[in-house]
Amino acid sequence: MKKIYFKKIKRGIGYALIMYLIYGVGADILVTLSNFFKEYPFVQLLITVGIPATILFCVASYYRINDSEKFKAYNRAVPYDRLKIKDDLLYTLKSPDLHGDILVALTLIGVYLVPSIAIPIIRVGGARAIPVALLLTFVTLLVAMLFYTAADIISWTVTHKHYLLDRDIVVMDEDMVNKTP
Repeated sequence: MKKIYFKKIKRGIGYALIMYLIYGVGADILVTLSNFFKEYPFVQLLITVGIPATILFCVASYYRINDSEKFKAYNRAVPYDRLKIKDDLLYTLKSPDLHGDILVALTLIGVYLVPSIAIPIIRVGGARAIPVALLLTFVTLLVAMLFYTAADIISWTVTHKHYLLDRDIVVMDEDMVNKTP
């Protein structure tokens, strides 16, 4: 698990940098667009968080779909030719890749949330605000992780669907190839 975690943390930092780049370049556009919906704060949140998250989701899914090692491993591991959602969900939930993704997201989102939520609350409220700050940070992290995990499972499902569509081009090991004269 350590190997997967450290491999994924590098990629996760890259995705975090992409997210900061999106916000750095497009923050004004996102805020301007969300200001059209001042009466609907939820829509504003969807615009300012949802659009960058959707872009990042597409980028991550693209790289997963084009990962030839995962492509080969998945096609060798599953016996079905059409995507069976229940079986694929079980495969994904048991996958060390999903567990590594969740640990990396927990690390990166946690590192972001503590200074942005807990520290300002403690600074204003003093020592008495520590329990409230920790609880609010924990609840926010929990909600963020639930959304992340759902998006990650969807991304893996989309990726697996593409893997099965391209199953006929799986390159087999030499010992698996039918050696007829």
